[in-house]
Amino acid sequence: MAIKRGLVKEWEGVKFQNFPLDEEKETAGSKIWIFGGRYFSLFGHWAGVSYTGRYRFHSPRVSIKEIMGKTWNLRKMKEKVLIINAKGEKKEIEREYFCLAEAENPEPRFYACFIGGYYKRTLRGIGRDRSYRQFVEGEAEVLATTENSCRSGRYGNYASFIISENPLKIESEGVE
Repeated sequence: MAIKRGLVKEWEGVKFQNFPLDEEKETAGSKIWIFGGRYFSLFGHWAGVSYTGRYRFHSPRVSIKEIMGKTWNLRKMKEKVLIINAKGEKKEIEREYFCLAEAENPEPRFYACFIGGYYKRTLRGIGRDRSYRQFVEGEAEVLATTENSCRSGRYGNYASFIISENPLKIESEGVE
């Protein structure tokens, strides 16, 4: 149950260059997409036991193709929530999430994308390490980050949601 909600920042006219998120659920008037969390990866099934950063994206009931084809107003929100677990214990937490609403003006003013990478190290450093990372040249603002790793720390992945006033060119390095 939400106790308090507030707007952190808003961007009008956002064009998504990619949208690799998983749909969590569909409600009567919207879809909820997940960025981050225990089982999240931009690069397949790199499920770990430890993670930081989990964000929801609320959008109208549209497909990923429609999200990428239109221009959106993006709001970053913050809320204080009361959570009750199965034992009846209550806990207040603060979390951030994003909301998408279709923009009236189809001309983009901002460009947003998701970038990330993964790492895999061998036991005791013997053998080849495998890693891959994506990055962008130029200035971009990081809106959200997430990281996921196994218990030993030998492998994991990370990702960032970024936005810029100019189109973003995603580059990469490492073993894909």
